[in-house]
Amino acid sequence: MPEALLEPLQERLSDEALERASTSRPLRVAAIALMLLGLFWVVEHDPSFANSQHYATHEDDVRDKFIQQMEQGSALRQASLVGFALFGLMALGLCDSKPWNIKWRVLVPLVCLLAICFASAFWSGQFLVTAKRLVVLGCLITGCAGLARALRPEEYVTVALLTLAAFIGIGLVLDLAAGGRIWSGGDYRFGGTLHPNAQANYCGLMCLAAAVHPVGFGKRWVLRLLFLAGIALIVVTQSRTGLMAMVVATIVTWTIRIRPGMRWAGVFGIIAAAMFLMVAYYAASDGLRNSVVDAALLGRQEQSSSLTGRLPLWEELMKDAAQRPIVGYGYEGFWTEDRIAGILKSQNWTLQNAHNSYFEIVLQLGFVGLFFAMWFLLSGAGALLAANAITRNPGYAFAFGAVVFGLANSTMESLFVRIRYCPTLAFIGLLMVTLFFPTEDDSSDDEDDDEEEEA
Repeated sequence: MPEALLEPLQERLSDEALERASTSRPLRVAAIALMLLGLFWVVEHDPSFANSQHYATHEDDVRDKFIQQMEQGSALRQASLVGFALFGLMALGLCDSKPWNIKWRVLVPLVCLLAICFASAFWSGQFLVTAKRLVVLGCLITGCAGLARALRPEEYVTVALLTLAAFIGIGLVLDLAAGGRIWSGGDYRFGGTLHPNAQANYCGLMCLAAAVHPVGFGKRWVLRLLFLAGIALIVVTQSRTGLMAMVVATIVTWTIRIRPGMRWAGVFGIIAAAMFLMVAYYAASDGLRNSVVDAALLGRQEQSSSLTGRLPLWEELMKDAAQRPIVGYGYEGFWTEDRIAGILKSQNWTLQNAHNSYFEIVLQLGFVGLFFAMWFLLSGAGALLAANAITRNPGYAFAFGAVVFGLANSTMESLFVRIRYCPTLAFIGLLMVTLFFPTEDDSSDDEDDDEEEEA
């Protein structure tokens, strides 16, 4: 067939392919968002948390429920995670929109960390529990790797924003239906289908996603409304750690998003604002300073001098960590029934984590595990910065902000070393640059998107 006849046919086929792609991508994003909603509703969410009903539960019942979940698990949760792993394998094999481009300086510490996790089953005091949790971890990593290849960075932000807003919205509706009143103040804490501290992480990452999302998502006012709603709900959760992590992550992410020529001006502006607030605080009256402190504590002055009871807890756990400082007690092998009962007796509260992710890693995998975990996170954060500089794609900025949020949140909570949705979002972003690092050719389309956004 003559080339003159072939060219119009090829152009028409190309246009049809582009049209199909433009319609299939939103459908793919919606399908992935629904999949993640279903998966993590089963894995993490519990409607019984609505209106903070768990606070009325006796401490012994909380302990017994945790031990039962640890030993038996849930068949539906297990089936969901296996399905997620199968999806990940299919996505890795069938999605060719992203070529493999491995960042070895990020992958090597991740592989070493996973090797320690799997090897720890041999010295864990709870072999069966560790083995089960390692299977769950393997399923989660496989699914996340598939999503890292299936989603473009900007689609990754959209999925995060849609799912976080949906989870928060469902939790808010259930909380109100159970009698919760977010405007009442007092002892009320917004939790929805989660513990309030975990809910604060959802709200914080939603703020971050709304702050960096391209304006093409609906109208600009929708993003601003989601951002403000996220801040308001964090305050209602009374999670000081979540609020602090959100502020730090948002500021740092905003700094890397501005143009390089304006970056130092932004940094100096932040420093100047902080110094002004400090001077204003010390120049204020005692009554006003007390009001500021009360607001910063979100109305939770109890045990503020001991970081809400964390310092006595860490002092006790330090003794356990000193017994196995190199490789720890094994992945998910530290919190046994006897240790939980001992914490309840000595600290007068039931808990199943160290309220510090770095401490939690030391207890489970020792200082060797902490070394590789920090190597992976810091190298991954550096790779996300490099990807953002190459492409200026909001997806890499959001992933970087999610990592910063996790690092800040981990100083007072252990939520980012658990199988939960917020750390999963951060991990997907890290795998995007670990396995599919963008090339210089990937920057052209994203620069065009930036120009349209600025216009």
